[in-house]
Amino acid sequence: MKRKTRNLIFGSISVLGGILIHFAFGFFYSTANMVPYIMGYIITRVDPNLSPGASIWLSAVALAMQGVSMPFGGLIARKWGFRIVVATSCLLDSISIFLTYVTIQKSFPGVVITYSVLQGLVWVSATLWFWL
Repeated sequence: MKRKTRNLIFGSISVLGGILIHFAFGFFYSTANMVPYIMGYIITRVDPNLSPGASIWLSAVALAMQGVSMPFGGLIARKWGFRIVVATSCLLDSISIFLTYVTIQKSFPGVVITYSVLQGLVWVSATLWFWL
């Protein structure tokens, strides 16, 4: 295969990979927009006694988990390589969104665990490879 053709193929695969990663992690930038809808659903259908002020826990816990898990993400990436870490974190992030679909129908603490704790752990793994 010619070098130019090979570079074109690898470049196209790299761009496609970047697009797929943004599909998995792009919602991070819309988290603040999603919180009113999440809280509205929970207050209307699950727990009418829940205070709208509890919504701060969704962002706060995610950022706290990101800070706590950052050293571990670096160790994992150095041991196994960034490709495995990014692929695994994309998968885990998608799983956490699915689990949030299940837990939002049951309780607010479940949403905090699946939407904030799991995603806070996954964001570090997905973005830490950049600094290695």
